[in-house]
Amino acid sequence: MKFRLVFSCVFVSSAVLAACGGKLHVGETDGNPKAGSGGTDDVGEAGAPSASSGGGKALGGAGGSGTAGSSATNAGSGSVAGAGGSSAGSAGTGGTSPNTAGSSPTGGTTSEPNAGKGGTTTEPEFDPVPPIAGSSDDCPEGPGMYDQECETPGSVCGYQVDESGNQNYTECACVRTVTGSVWDCYIDIGRNWICPNAAPEDGSDCFGFFKLECTYPVQKTCTCSSESGVWSCIDPPPPMDRNPPESALGERAVKELDAAERAEWCAWYASLTVAPGFPATPDRPVGPDGFVEGPGCSLQAQRPCQAALPVLSATQCAANLAVTGCEAPVSDLTACITNMYDGCSPTGDGCVDLFLAGCEGTMVTRYLGEPLGQPFSCGVRVE
Repeated sequence: MKFRLVFSCVFVSSAVLAACGGKLHVGETDGNPKAGSGGTDDVGEAGAPSASSGGGKALGGAGGSGTAGSSATNAGSGSVAGAGGSSAGSAGTGGTSPNTAGSSPTGGTTSEPNAGKGGTTTEPEFDPVPPIAGSSDDCPEGPGMYDQECETPGSVCGYQVDESGNQNYTECACVRTVTGSVWDCYIDIGRNWICPNAAPEDGSDCFGFFKLECTYPVQKTCTCSSESGVWSCIDPPPPMDRNPPESALGERAVKELDAAERAEWCAWYASLTVAPGFPATPDRPVGPDGFVEGPGCSLQAQRPCQAALPVLSATQCAANLAVTGCEAPVSDLTACITNMYDGCSPTGDGCVDLFLAGCEGTMVTRYLGEPLGQPFSCGVRVE
């Protein structure tokens, strides 16, 4: 039974950002990378690849050269990289290759209930097991509870399972969505039964466990070195400080922001989408319906975000906020954006509060992981 690693997605504009934990960047031309953290899935229409860390997919656009990725989705013409994933992705060197099975939302065979178009769903091949040490107190036997309702958002459960003879570690969390909280299983990697049940102390003696790598809640990895003879345990990196302005953290409704506050928020947003020293995103033509499509779109299908964010100029961002009518606090909008760029932690709030307030279209729209190649727009209204 295979589950997603924590992925997200982002398209990229003329000055590329690669700063989300699992986002997909799709860009226009001549992208210039901006390094980030957490693992991005980058797709470029043309231009240089964006760098990322922590588990991204290798999908491609023309003109770049691809390296590793964690998904079984292979690169198209010139892929961009997602380093540190659970398996090596194929380098893209100019052809177009089909998507294959794996954690991508685009088909193949998967055991996830939400298999992509063209995929099939299979039943788990293991008996439920109790959670390992370090899991939350309310964890059920698992990990076959994917997509089932849960009661305590933020609970995290780790399981050691024998899947078709393979020893795996699976991690699941009770995540928020706009329709209620559900179990989401986002890690499924190899883990030897010999691993200690509870996470060892960093720096403690590991004689008898040489060369083992063991995973524990929450996304903690402990490695036993035969050279030092001690455990080295690494927790996931903390979210990056995105330095939003003070006005972006207030409780005023988005629709009540004045022109100066809208300009300040959008200048901060624009700084996330373009690397320092590169040209700012220009204004784009506005359609007859008053909507504008940016040169790129940030896609985050991971719950609890499930959102798409266009790459817009600061001017057109402010125009959107001026016509939105969103009654949610501006802090909810800021939290949604920062959560997207930080990989959308399954234990956080993502963009749920913003969508529950009826603010879809206020810079972000809902994104549920539509297959690549299918029509999708993240345009927003600016007039």
